[in-house]
Amino acid sequence: YGDHRDLPSFPTRRSFDLFGFVLSGPVLIPKAYNGRDKTFWMVNYEGQREKQEVAQRAAVIPTAFREGNFSALSTPLRDPLGGTFPGNIIPTSRLDPVSRNYLAIHPQPNLPGLAANLADVEKQFNNINQVFARGDHNFSTSDRLFARVAVFNYEFPTIELNYFSPLQSRLTARNAVISHTHLFGATSINDLKVGFNRNWILRSGLRTNTDFDPESMGLVGVRSVDPETRAPRRLNGLETGIVPFNVTGFLTMGDGGLIPDFNVSETWQLVDNFTKTVGVHTFKAGIDFKRLRMDRAGSNNARGQFQFNGQVTGNPAADFFLGFPSLSQTPDG
Repeated sequence: YGDHRDLPSFPTRRSFDLFGFVLSGPVLIPKAYNGRDKTFWMVNYEGQREKQEVAQRAAVIPTAFREGNFSALSTPLRDPLGGTFPGNIIPTSRLDPVSRNYLAIHPQPNLPGLAANLADVEKQFNNINQVFARGDHNFSTSDRLFARVAVFNYEFPTIELNYFSPLQSRLTARNAVISHTHLFGATSINDLKVGFNRNWILRSGLRTNTDFDPESMGLVGVRSVDPETRAPRRLNGLETGIVPFNVTGFLTMGDGGLIPDFNVSETWQLVDNFTKTVGVHTFKAGIDFKRLRMDRAGSNNARGQFQFNGQVTGNPAADFFLGFPSLSQTPDG
């Protein structure tokens, strides 16, 4: 993690646990079925729990700034109504209520100074659960049936320094196959397989798929555009979240990033192979049919954004508190 002797004391650790089991045997149903020489089963489970914490530093709006006190700055703050603010202090009555609401989701500094005044750890998790189940049945020496099902769940959330907006990531996979093998005498064999595979990935925020209203932060008119009618509409469950505020030089407030991001890939497959041996020659024939599906839904700007760069007062944080963005973007949907 490097040298962090100048940072506040906080735990830094990495943990890793791997566990699982395998169970297998013949299918036995007392007084009903004895599959000792014909039918077999196997179940396997594997789990992984990993957590690591990485020390990070960032800049958040200083405590004094949050009350309108910018006296630590040597450059006079311009007043958009004319002149400058005496003593670089913005009157409380001039502080924008939306900005005050956003301060509630902006971490407090734990170090002195105007830059790199927040030290903490970024928490990364890797949680995996996977199950495999298999069954085999011998109808005879010439006919065998095999089936397998696999379930894979992988969750890897990240809690960044802005712990008010953690990133949730989840990957799920489902796989199944059934196979029948038949011998036609000593020289011919046919192998038929049907398989299915599905991967599903979702990256989302804490407020994704909830009834959270972005306008609860004090904003009005947070609307996307309906792709069919081109009419304004409210954000849906996938899009909703806190509209990000980017104040130059400080940690972003709100739900930024490329979320939501939704990907699905699906494959159906039918394979049949026939093999025949004639003397020293082997002949093979078969088919391989696949049906593929790939879907993706995502947005680079699902909730819109506001940027503050100091073009009005000369300081980005002061522009933020007065409610003067340098750029505003509407949601793309």
